[in-house]
Amino acid sequence: MLDPVTVAAIALKTSLLLVVVGLIVSLMARHSAAWRHFLWTAALTLALLMPFAVVYLPSSIQISLPRSATESWTRDEPAPVASGTRRAEAEAAALAPRDGGRSIAEGDTREAWPIAMIVWLVGAIGVLLRNAMAHVGLFRWARQARSEHSPAWSATLSRVARETGLRRPLRVLESERTTSPCTWGVLRPVLLLPAAGADWPEPQRRFVLLHELAHVRRFDYLTTQVANLTCAMHWYNPFVWFAAARARKLQEQACDDAVLGAGGAPSDYAELLVAMAGGSRRLSLAFPAAVGMVQRSQLHGRVTAILDASRTRLPLSGIALLIALVPLASLTLFLAIVSAVATPAAMQRGIPLTAAFNSVELRNGGNVSLVHGESQSVTLLKGDPEQASISIRDDGRLVIDRCPTQCPRNHDFEVEVVTPALGAIAVAEGGTIQARGEFPPQSKIVVAVSQGGRIDIRSIPVANVTASVYSGGGIFTKPGTALRAKVEQGGNITYWGDAVVESSVLYGGVVEEGTAADADRSLADLIGPKYVEPPAPIPPVPPVPRVQSTSR
Repeated sequence: MLDPVTVAAIALKTSLLLVVVGLIVSLMARHSAAWRHFLWTAALTLALLMPFAVVYLPSSIQISLPRSATESWTRDEPAPVASGTRRAEAEAAALAPRDGGRSIAEGDTREAWPIAMIVWLVGAIGVLLRNAMAHVGLFRWARQARSEHSPAWSATLSRVARETGLRRPLRVLESERTTSPCTWGVLRPVLLLPAAGADWPEPQRRFVLLHELAHVRRFDYLTTQVANLTCAMHWYNPFVWFAAARARKLQEQACDDAVLGAGGAPSDYAELLVAMAGGSRRLSLAFPAAVGMVQRSQLHGRVTAILDASRTRLPLSGIALLIALVPLASLTLFLAIVSAVATPAAMQRGIPLTAAFNSVELRNGGNVSLVHGESQSVTLLKGDPEQASISIRDDGRLVIDRCPTQCPRNHDFEVEVVTPALGAIAVAEGGTIQARGEFPPQSKIVVAVSQGGRIDIRSIPVANVTASVYSGGGIFTKPGTALRAKVEQGGNITYWGDAVVESSVLYGGVVEEGTAADADRSLADLIGPKYVEPPAPIPPVPPVPRVQSTSR
């Protein structure tokens, strides 16, 4: 499941891509409509692929943002070492409660996130359903139309097909239910012609067929469906809807340019569009699916463009398409793999923080030492601050992530955390959090390990401890009054003392009482390989006496 940070990155990067393309298109206002339509269509196609690129491509490019050492680190600001992390699954696995209780990592945003995903899903289904219903209407029209053409349409279609050199298979239908022609389909396009067009003058029928066959040659139905899919995925993004509307308008203008390029008089063609606009209401029901000739909302701009003799009306060439597509694809790739990293000037020992935290989480390995102190501070002892992420979240969690994106080899990472007390400690996907020195007594604490890692809080005197281990890892504690322990799918919880223990083990693991000899041993000795007494040597087998046979 996508996390809020990833979705925000997808929305931001998609918007940046469309804004850049919009600026390019505005600078090319005097170029042909075919050129500008291709740029918008390419941008919409890349926007459709953007979520997959952001999720599955590694963030290999990081932009460092300077942060002054004199700036205060407040809870509401971004992390001193921030990164566009995509580890939602690791965070959820590490901190989700296995017993149905509230996790220490769940905040208001995470609680509302499933609702937000449902809202997005409802919106996407709504857009797709609108498109599907439009196709149902088209199929109904096609079923009710007739394949026998009137002599007028047949004669004009034969001449225009020879003139344009159309070689694609085409299914031509006539219908009494529409007053405006339209086309749809990819492998075998359908051209729906109004039966009333048989009474039109020959030049007008020629204009209509030139326009619709231009849609077929340009695969405008396919590009329209790509735009519809992009709108369904990014229905919340106004930039996507703007780009789709511009692409739809420009594809009609590109086909108008094809008509004028074939020798049509601009004034006659514009007059035909105005006359057809009065009877195109029925076609508007299928607008999301069909590629129609006339839409009233686009009429003014199209007529203006048709009558503008200074406009460029050249079609696109294959080399030009490639030249334009490569930079756009490169921009999309760059946006997908880039992430911003705010690097602190230093995290020096003894400098107190201006925002308090009440819990500590370690992710993706490393070592964290917990030391008692009257004020809170965080010191990066080992590690690259540009690779790591250390932040105080709004709910008071100090989150220490050794490698939010891509972890380099041999990245030694060690952090010292000074704090008077803590309410919760968590480790996910490896790493160790160990309390060192003397801590004052406290009433309760929650500790959790997921997918490897260790927590050692033996030096923190706690009355009530709630401990959980999921899918490997270990917790070591000395509860004073009660211990509530749960292990699932492997791992161990070791305790010392006379506390009342309530334990649960599912699918492997162990909750055990440590021996008195191990109570004060170092963590390295506890987790090291235990000494196994070698088996006693097997005594040698005595030789079998040789049996001599006697003969008589």
